[in-house]
Amino acid sequence: MAKRTLLPLSRISAIADTTTILFRLVWILLLLDVTAAKSIDDGGITVPEALPLTSRNVLAIKNHPLTLHCPIIISRDVRVLDLWWAKDGSKLDLNPQNPTTTADVQMPPSRIQITEDGDLHFEKIIHKIGISRSVLDSSVYPRHGKNYTDEGEYRCVVKSAIGVVFSPVITVSVAVLEVQDGNKEEVKVKAGQPALLQCQIASTPPLTSSHVTWVSLMPHGRTNNISRLAQETNRFSILTHSGTLVIFSVQSGDAGNYRCFARHDVLNTNKSADVKLIVETANELVSSEPPKFLFANDYETQKTIILDEEDEEQTLDCIASGIPVPTITWVLTYEVANESESDVQPFSKILSEGKEYHDSITLTSENSIQGNYTCVITNSIGSPISKTIQVVRLPALIKGPNSYKYPPAKTVRFECKVPPTYTLIWYKDGQRLETGKGRVKAKGNEIVISNTIRNDSGFYQCEVVSEDHIYAIGTARLSVENNREAPDAPFDLQCIQSQAKALVISWKVASRDNITAFTIHYMAIGGEERQKVTPSKSNDFIIENLKAYTNYSIYVRSYSVKSASAQSQKVICSTLEDTPIKAPRNFIFERYGPASQVRIRWRPLSDSEARGKITLYKLQWRSVNGEFTNVRYIDGDSDEFLITELTPGEPIELRLLPSTSAGWPSDKENSPWTRVNTTKLEANVTDDYYAPPTMDLTVLNSSSILVNWSEPPRHKDLSLKGYRLTYSTEVGKIEDFVFFGPIHTYNYSDRSYLFTNFAPSTSYEVHLQTFGDSWESEVVSKFIRTFSTTSNEDSMSSSKVLPTISGLQVIPTSSSEVRLTWEPPKNSQLHYYYYTVRYNKLDHNDYQYISSTSESIEIKDLKPYTSYEFSVQLMGDDEGGPYSQKIESRTLPGIPGSPIQLHWRVLNQTLVEVEWQPPPATNGVILKYWVQYRHKNASLLPQGVNNGGVNDTSWKNKLTKNTSVFLEDLLKNEEYMVRIIAETKAGVGNPSETIYVRIFIRKPTSPEALPPGDSPPATNTLQTVETSSQHLGIVIGIGLSVLFIIVCVIIILSRHRLFPMLTRQPVGMHVNGNGFPPRAKRSVESFNGVEMKVLESLTANDQQLDTKGGHSHQNGIIPAPTDPLLMRIVRNPIDDPHGREDEETVPNCIH
Repeated sequence: MAKRTLLPLSRISAIADTTTILFRLVWILLLLDVTAAKSIDDGGITVPEALPLTSRNVLAIKNHPLTLHCPIIISRDVRVLDLWWAKDGSKLDLNPQNPTTTADVQMPPSRIQITEDGDLHFEKIIHKIGISRSVLDSSVYPRHGKNYTDEGEYRCVVKSAIGVVFSPVITVSVAVLEVQDGNKEEVKVKAGQPALLQCQIASTPPLTSSHVTWVSLMPHGRTNNISRLAQETNRFSILTHSGTLVIFSVQSGDAGNYRCFARHDVLNTNKSADVKLIVETANELVSSEPPKFLFANDYETQKTIILDEEDEEQTLDCIASGIPVPTITWVLTYEVANESESDVQPFSKILSEGKEYHDSITLTSENSIQGNYTCVITNSIGSPISKTIQVVRLPALIKGPNSYKYPPAKTVRFECKVPPTYTLIWYKDGQRLETGKGRVKAKGNEIVISNTIRNDSGFYQCEVVSEDHIYAIGTARLSVENNREAPDAPFDLQCIQSQAKALVISWKVASRDNITAFTIHYMAIGGEERQKVTPSKSNDFIIENLKAYTNYSIYVRSYSVKSASAQSQKVICSTLEDTPIKAPRNFIFERYGPASQVRIRWRPLSDSEARGKITLYKLQWRSVNGEFTNVRYIDGDSDEFLITELTPGEPIELRLLPSTSAGWPSDKENSPWTRVNTTKLEANVTDDYYAPPTMDLTVLNSSSILVNWSEPPRHKDLSLKGYRLTYSTEVGKIEDFVFFGPIHTYNYSDRSYLFTNFAPSTSYEVHLQTFGDSWESEVVSKFIRTFSTTSNEDSMSSSKVLPTISGLQVIPTSSSEVRLTWEPPKNSQLHYYYYTVRYNKLDHNDYQYISSTSESIEIKDLKPYTSYEFSVQLMGDDEGGPYSQKIESRTLPGIPGSPIQLHWRVLNQTLVEVEWQPPPATNGVILKYWVQYRHKNASLLPQGVNNGGVNDTSWKNKLTKNTSVFLEDLLKNEEYMVRIIAETKAGVGNPSETIYVRIFIRKPTSPEALPPGDSPPATNTLQTVETSSQHLGIVIGIGLSVLFIIVCVIIILSRHRLFPMLTRQPVGMHVNGNGFPPRAKRSVESFNGVEMKVLESLTANDQQLDTKGGHSHQNGIIPAPTDPLLMRIVRNPIDDPHGREDEETVPNCIH
């Protein structure tokens, strides 16, 4: 009988605890739903959604008084804490003498004030250009360049005990009629084409055809009234919305001077401006020209027009030019909703067609249709072109938000229904809401506030905006009141442990009575708030799956059966650093110096990419297909490096690896390389063109080094800027030199630089280079050593440093040997010297040393296909110099080891899948695997032939690059031998162990008739003993789900019977408890008004047991075809060549 594995007690206990918490939370959901949101009044403060046209657009007269009425209606019983006015989004300060004022706009108290009724009164309107101190005191009037005006967008703001609201915008414009500055306007046009003559007079409000008169200036002071001609002939027209004169099919006789007269009814003044029309001669004409639009002014380029209920008619003009004369067609596209408004149907119709040069459409608020008005112009030359104007009807705010009263820990929704043309900006108590972060999210036309707290109470307003113009405001009030039986908020919240992707927090509570659970709320600074749930017995929690090197804001709330607590005090916790997730890729290469060097610059990683502070870079470069890699370590604050000693004209490839305190990127060996082309030697450049400066180093004390240099003669055409200094010193952590800098001096006359804060008794290499515009010299480098803090030696002896080795190269000669060569020391005066070679496996500090008296050495006994680091040190009479810069190289591939962990499973009656793991010592890249198999009873060969490798003809071979293969067309009831051989570039390795595969199927007779040993297998290689646990987990999960549904149904039915009054829907109430109308779709984030995330978190730990489903059967267990069969499975008979000891009979019901 097959054994059944029971669930551990700890797991059963965890399921029970989670189930208990789940049922408690169901009670919380239902009880909180009884106290669903209630519609409340506006608190005695009413804000109109929009103002009448005459109230929202106010025309003021310069130097005249003006009063703006506050449109907010305030009940007498409301205690107003403050009332102020704002202009263009900034508060007006009515007390500029107060030096502590922080307002953005200041006005003299004698000119502007707020009345007792809350109105804003101007003693006189100012609209001046080029204000000087002699006219206005700059401490009283703000100066926007040289201009200041009272024009702008005003709104009144009211603060009460409930919250803050602001009114719709009141736009103040100052009446103006002025001739625009500049020379007389000239318009050039080809004969036969239309001409547009704009009246160069600025006016507020804008000019219209009824306020403009055009005349043509004739000799002897005579004039010709063009405005009258426009009424009598079709060759002239004056555009309604701008007063622009249009002359169609211009003739040579139309050339000359024109004058427009503008009249301002409010100011009762007149102005005039001249325009000159130039008509091109006939020999300058072209025979054909594609159609194009002509625009009279900015109004013609608008893409959206808002039609107010009170607006006068507006005209859409379409003016075209081209040869031949283009024709104009106006098309309207609009949508019509069905009766249920659940769907819309698009419609199109032609409004007019066939007119030449100019055609217009007149719109009014009564007869216009909301939609897209498209003007299409075409002629026989070129393709038709079009422009579209979207016409939108007011009101912009179809339905404003509702006010609600909520208990804590609810999900609140405010919706402002607006047409698609408009966008919404949300405010709370006069401050713009940051939606999309934290608990407040914007979804379409609504905002959703989750896990409400008392501080969420206040006024919420939606601002309806289109093309930077505010058309309406919706206002609603939210009141969040704590239940008297709400539990106390947790306190003493602390972060007790930090990891790269997790934080451990703890808290305290005054009493655990009636507390059923805690919710942990956390949010990355500037990110989105998330939450987790933990049982009431806990006082700590591990927040997992966090971002590394990130600050998190965290708070905790406690829950009872009836309510939720206020939030605890917030704490800011930081996760630890992690390894970078990528390496810099965007390189900039500069080749301003000799052909043997190239400067590389890179963009630092973003915070999300670096996951910590970059402390070190590892720059690697090599020749294409090179045998070794040069390495330089660079300080993490650097963003550039100069690569030297390159072979001119030979391309290289490089990569840059970043490191934090947590280490290098995990896949650094797979980081891609970037190819760089070096420059070739310049034939016309002399050797001294890039000559480096001459540098001297002087040690001043144990921490300071003085650098002095001199410049060689430079080419006269060079534009020299200054110098770059870098330094390098050995860092014990990596046992190599790290480069710091560069430090730039931008004064070419400088000849010295002082390094300070160096470490005592430490060797430094200083590098100096001259640079200019698109030019830089070679680099000069020197070593020096700082004094010891206790040294009494003179500076010369203390600072002496043996030269470093250069020209180090590595050539791999086999899978276990490499050859090193290097250059002898330059300018060495040593009587006797030798070399010490240091090497180690990459990323290991197990250094090994070997000595050499020549400039080459063979290093043996290395591991195949393994990367090593090499460096060489010059040893003198009594001391050694610094080690050279490390280079990396990898030994050649070797013969691979044997694959391991062979497994097999039967997929059907003739197909077997074999799987394995690569050899522990691959010794290179595995090119392919040889899968060898044969019948067990094949001709018996002498011992040793079975290990004949891939050339052994007694085995069948299948080749694959994967670590699994399918063996097909195997015979039933036959036993096969299988082994695997790996192959690298160096050759094939030894075969793996041999496994035996059998697909054995026969009909059972009776248990007594089974052959000896034919019993169900207790285990096999791939099949585990978790099947029983998995089945039990499925049963438990299904049972809990069914029980949960039954309990919920009973509770809901009981609630309707016990609380019939609470389940009725009063007028204006939203019984679903989340601010949605009863028919509205509900977000999956809410269940009865409480965050579904609470439930999701509670059940997050109840993982579904993986049944390891499918129809594959491990190690030979397959279902019988039709009749009840028994399958005899033979496990790997390594010790038993006959394979009978482990044979067992398995009923076909066991899969």
